[in-house]
Amino acid sequence: MRYLRSKFQRRSLIYRIMSGNRTNKESLSDIMRTIRAILILLIATSLGISLSSPVSAKKAAKKATPPQVSAWIAFWDWRNGSTTLQKQGDIIKEIMPFWYDMDSTGEIFYSEGIPHLTSAGKLSLDPHQFVRDCHQQGMKVLPLISNEFGKERVHALLSDETSRQRHIDNILRLVRTYGYDGVDIDYEGLMKEDRDAYSSFLSDLGKALHKEKKLLSVAVMAKTSEPGSWDSVIAMDYKAIGKAADRVRIMAYDYHYSGGEPGPIAPLSWVRNILDFATREIPPQKIWLGIGIYGIDWGPGKDRELSYNDATTLAARYEIQPQWDPDWSETWFTYTEISTFAQRTVWFQESQSLQKRWEFCCNYNIGGISLWRIGSEDGKIWQIFRKPQSNKGKPRQTPVSGKPKTSRK
Repeated sequence: MRYLRSKFQRRSLIYRIMSGNRTNKESLSDIMRTIRAILILLIATSLGISLSSPVSAKKAAKKATPPQVSAWIAFWDWRNGSTTLQKQGDIIKEIMPFWYDMDSTGEIFYSEGIPHLTSAGKLSLDPHQFVRDCHQQGMKVLPLISNEFGKERVHALLSDETSRQRHIDNILRLVRTYGYDGVDIDYEGLMKEDRDAYSSFLSDLGKALHKEKKLLSVAVMAKTSEPGSWDSVIAMDYKAIGKAADRVRIMAYDYHYSGGEPGPIAPLSWVRNILDFATREIPPQKIWLGIGIYGIDWGPGKDRELSYNDATTLAARYEIQPQWDPDWSETWFTYTEISTFAQRTVWFQESQSLQKRWEFCCNYNIGGISLWRIGSEDGKIWQIFRKPQSNKGKPRQTPVSGKPKTSRK
């Protein structure tokens, strides 16, 4: 409906109506519709409401800000991760280096493996220089602090007020020392009994960081309902964590995991169910969906984590054409290993699978995505982030059977 906005238009029309001087083309219904439009305009103006056409509303919806891209970078694959970071620095807005661990007393130290790699000359870390380089490219740096899946150390920390406060103080000191933009807390394998204490700790840590204008990011296990079906996910209260943190990074991968049965790493319908649930519990702009960009090779003996190049090289060696599964939106193949004559199964992520998950993130209007981990990805994924996106509406929910279980590998 078009509205008459100028005073001259309104006065002219009212005069013609009252004087009965209508043209032959003006029917009574036309006049009544126009009067109604004028009344709506006058009421809206008095209330300070801005009226826009449906076309304008659609244009505004299409201009919604796309999710930001963040990524984890691992110290054990630092060279490959750093190469990706240098090439894609214009896309990656936040980087989370996997650098630190914590203990039950609240102390923080370099992750196990870093001192050995450093002394062997295989790794050189300079946090000060790393932060400067990232800031020059417009990236925020939020180093990851891990508990190494040690539920006992987190339980002991949360149970002792002195250790708990020491841990918060040490995190603040770490952030100040190196000029980090915040921290990424990744405490996994927790006890369900620590659910409330963990939420309370994150609330206090968030307040302390916010006083210094720093960010709190928290990595959480993926789930599709509260409280969850096993201890580690029960320990994570989405709603409470969403209130405390600035970023809630949902690790939506390892549905099938190393050490378990082979299958899709992040079934598309499972990812949809995660987002349906998470956006009801957490403000969407605080949600950053964790997307795996790796593969797993299952078989007798030890399962193996693969990069995209590892997976495609393996398929080429055995002259196998990987298969795209449209239901799960992932790629897979099987092969018989020459040395053992054992049959093995590979599922892996590539640009086509990431495209589907990226579309979900755009449709749900969440804050961003977090890639686990750069250095192992299909190089074509970066083209996806450079393409303009449009909001196509929230996809229809499709349930997934089975017990989702996640863990970082």
